[in-house]
Amino acid sequence: MPQAQSCVSWAGYDSVDAVFADSELVVRGTVTPTRKTTQLFGYDAAVHTVAVREVLKGDATAGTALPVASTPVTCSGDKVYPEGDPLDVSGEVVLFITRDESGVWRTLTPFEGVHRDPQL
Repeated sequence: MPQAQSCVSWAGYDSVDAVFADSELVVRGTVTPTRKTTQLFGYDAAVHTVAVREVLKGDATAGTALPVASTPVTCSGDKVYPEGDPLDVSGEVVLFITRDESGVWRTLTPFEGVHRDPQL
């Protein structure tokens, strides 16, 4: 059975401050890749586990593990992440997160969700 997919036009941001303002949750931590997926916008989005070291904005607890989906690039053919999964990172990062309508935590956009400079 065919599955409906959405084409999303993602907002562009001029600064990290604007990304921060639009995020429901901003955390500093490390990401562990998993083989889990969830449906976002009709695509199989990868879900990673984030070990939260520090909460910079929002309601989360440092020291916990938080499942976060990597928001897919939509309308890009067969590749969900044409440039690679942005949550497939090593080391400490700052994550800009929002909750979708089904309650899944996900990166703010496919392009604005992971900041590799932990000194933010």
